[in-house]
Amino acid sequence: MAYDFIADIGVDGGVLKLKGETTRAFGVAPEHFLHSEFINHVAEAERLFVSDLLFDVQQGQDRVQETVTLLNGTGQETRFTLEIGPVFRNGTYAFTRIGAKKLDPFDGGAGAGSAYSQGLSALEDTLFTMIDKGETGRLSLFSVGADATDAAGQGAALHALLTEEWEEPGQVARLNDRTTALIHDATVDPGELAADLSTRMGPGAAVQSFSIDLGQEDADGAAPHATIQGVLAAAAISGMALGEGLYTPAEAAERATETVTAAPARSPTPIAIAGRIDDPDVEIGIAVAPELTHDWTRRAGAGDRLTASVVNARLRAISNAKPAEVAVVVPIDAGSLLMIGGADWDRYDLMAMPLNLRALDSARRLRIAELLSKQYVMADVADLAACPEVFAALARADALSFLRADTRLLTGADDNQRAAFLSVIQTCAERGIYLWLSGADAATARDLLGSLDTVFLSTRRIG
Repeated sequence: MAYDFIADIGVDGGVLKLKGETTRAFGVAPEHFLHSEFINHVAEAERLFVSDLLFDVQQGQDRVQETVTLLNGTGQETRFTLEIGPVFRNGTYAFTRIGAKKLDPFDGGAGAGSAYSQGLSALEDTLFTMIDKGETGRLSLFSVGADATDAAGQGAALHALLTEEWEEPGQVARLNDRTTALIHDATVDPGELAADLSTRMGPGAAVQSFSIDLGQEDADGAAPHATIQGVLAAAAISGMALGEGLYTPAEAAERATETVTAAPARSPTPIAIAGRIDDPDVEIGIAVAPELTHDWTRRAGAGDRLTASVVNARLRAISNAKPAEVAVVVPIDAGSLLMIGGADWDRYDLMAMPLNLRALDSARRLRIAELLSKQYVMADVADLAACPEVFAALARADALSFLRADTRLLTGADDNQRAAFLSVIQTCAERGIYLWLSGADAATARDLLGSLDTVFLSTRRIG
């Protein structure tokens, strides 16, 4: 990751060292950031969570990556991806080093939800290994109440408490702003644990648990992989909580289906807008729903109807919320994209941006190209380089309309890499393919490209 800045946070919470640019990144000059209390620059609702990441450490632990809201000197919020890891010297904790990258409104296109998806994938691996081995246990989804005055802040606090107590890799994953999933053995009563979590979170907190008994077979005796995958997909919808109770896999899927059907658009997805540099009135949008960036077919396959209904419900909700006059792109994992019958994007009035194509085999890549050949598509320049056969097919079909490029890809690039990057952009411009240039302002875009008649830059955010 190319960081905007790197900071060393001392055991007392102060910023000891600083490398990089903070003024442009989030509006705090380096001289005001250095030696200040780092936690004071974190949004209040996330301070407990971030404090645990910084100081609840042990030697040899892996670096973690989280998306966090930082505050500038006027209180304006900016989202950053932080990569956090403790540094020990002679066996003694010395400081915590963070690398911070500003989450451009469009950066979500290629990277949003990556840390989220990694945590969820690890949980799925643990869960399905248990099922394959016939091990008993429970999957519990703990959620804060919908009427909480700060659901996202309470959700972060809930996640911090669970990760503090359940430290095994792949045992805990945050599903959305309100809900965290936990795999535990059957001796733990999820209702009692929810009550204990409510108490520990303080006055006004109300935690509920929705649990699946992994050792309880349904009447048909079918393997529950896809069924549980569908429940996880439903629970991952932003703002969603499935309720309370202990269920078999089939009962949980039935309850989740009812909840998704009743409230498919509980939390609208914000839409970032970019305008064309030489004609700002010409705009395009990007709607990043983290649950759509996860590959729901990776372990359980693409046949589960509940999972497919979740993917379609989110696309439908985004389509209904978008401005009629603005084309909106939705980044979606390529595996999950295969769940959409016929890839009929016209019914949603959305443009697809397939992610993680390099993780698919050649046959499925070509299937993606076939599905999208009659649609308008955006592609990331990194995927364009890794999967040329897909984008050659899209270009031949005149389906490739936009290229997304992050200027920070050029950080540390040699002359040949830079020349190749600019060559791809120039070729796209000659073919009438527009460019969304992320991580740049107009001056940077002009220095890089010269001609700006096909270039869009991020300008504002809806929702």
